[in-house]
Amino acid sequence: MHNRGDGLDSKAANTYIHHCIVANNSCDGIKVWGNNSKIENCLIYGTGDGDTSPSPWAGIVIDQIEQAGSGFQIINTTLANDRREHGYLMYVQYGGGVPITLMLKNCIMSHGPGRVYIGSNVTFTSDHNLFYLPGQNVPIEVAGREYTAAEIESGALGPGNLARDPLFVKLSLSDPDGYQLQAGSPAINAGTIQGAPADDLRHRARPYGSAPDMGAFEWQGPAQPPTVVKSDPVNNATGVPVNKKITVTFSESVTKGSTFSKIALKNAKGKTVAVTKSISGNQLTIIPRSNLAYNTRHTVTIPAKAVKDLEGNPLVLPYTFSFTTKAKT
Repeated sequence: MHNRGDGLDSKAANTYIHHCIVANNSCDGIKVWGNNSKIENCLIYGTGDGDTSPSPWAGIVIDQIEQAGSGFQIINTTLANDRREHGYLMYVQYGGGVPITLMLKNCIMSHGPGRVYIGSNVTFTSDHNLFYLPGQNVPIEVAGREYTAAEIESGALGPGNLARDPLFVKLSLSDPDGYQLQAGSPAINAGTIQGAPADDLRHRARPYGSAPDMGAFEWQGPAQPPTVVKSDPVNNATGVPVNKKITVTFSESVTKGSTFSKIALKNAKGKTVAVTKSISGNQLTIIPRSNLAYNTRHTVTIPAKAVKDLEGNPLVLPYTFSFTTKAKT
């Protein structure tokens, strides 16, 4: 993000770029040059880093390839929100050169003033992709032919392709989660399972429904807030070691919420015990900074909104559990 140049640029063959967010870079987003390179489960947006003046930069570039017959794949990737006045969202072999192959599968390419450009020396396969440029009727050009939205929807470009608004949650230059899909998006369950990855950009299982979604994010149904699955120690446990590391497991991966600082461990007299708190994945860890008192009941309180999931949904209900340390012998 915010590089004064390209986001990712690899000249190596067999390059595999996956599970990456490439955003708001001054020049190109992702550029690959070598045979057998793949871009998968990536989100690319904000080409130009706020500069909307005309430029040659693009979100994805595969150009001036020197090895004839080189092959490239772009799968379940979202390329969007290019606000420059002119420029292609993506271009492949624009300057001519040797023949290459490109497979574009389950991708979303949308919301830019410039279309997708595929050169005449590219053997191009478009399999279940969505192309959309607001207010424009030609979102992609292949070998000199302009494909209209109606032609794309009729199957002229290949099987399963669409040309309509993907219905992102929110177009944003600051929040990558805005490029997730709203309920009712035409990209939901519209991809192909053949060659699709087993997870999405956030490592959630794919597919969630009858087929994979197009783009980097797999829609997981209506938003569900995180809940507590278990604690260690369990509620009302006894004989707990005084140096016990306390953990709380949630139903999904979480981050710190607005009341994270109010998570507390207190003894039977209500005195707050000094602790260190951390989150990793779906687990909260609470480590007392010194051994707890022997044979003493302690209570952990996790207030509402102390954590939130990766989509920003906060913990709704507070959670409290208690345990008693072992007796000193």
